[in-house]
Amino acid sequence: MISFDKTPDAIAYLSGFFDGEGTVVVHHRNDWNNKYQKSYSGWRLQITISNRCKDPLILFAGIFGGRITESVDCDNGNVMYRLSLTGDHAANALGDMRPHLLVKGRQADCGIYLQDRISHTHRKAGISEDENAIRINIRHEMKRLNGLVSMKARLNLLAESDQTLPFPFIAIPVTK
Repeated sequence: MISFDKTPDAIAYLSGFFDGEGTVVVHHRNDWNNKYQKSYSGWRLQITISNRCKDPLILFAGIFGGRITESVDCDNGNVMYRLSLTGDHAANALGDMRPHLLVKGRQADCGIYLQDRISHTHRKAGISEDENAIRINIRHEMKRLNGLVSMKARLNLLAESDQTLPFPFIAIPVTK
């Protein structure tokens, strides 16, 4: 039986699991609203973890929330499980895990920063062009960081340098 207690040990374990198997993504889409005859820009923070073993995902979902889906590889019949967590739930999970993240710390900072901006925007009011530009820059930075992590994982290097890399367009605060 899996315990869903949010203990320091469970958070440390899940942080390490997420550091190795997880992904932080910024989704963006532009849509046209026919009713109001205007376009709007939709933003969403998402974290995902994919794995063949379901138990760690069940533990993660039990502590942080999220939804687990499964898919079967058509070629070999292997089952893959995927946990997905979005919005404030994703930012809260990143915040709890942040002190333990060795590889994806800066992605967590970006995600938390973006979600804070999203959460403090009135949905019906929309966002300014300046705010949209800031979010686009956050998304580009996230893509850059995800590429660096992939490269470092392939080279089997420590990601200590990620802690000091400057953001190219805006300053994103480091979460303590």
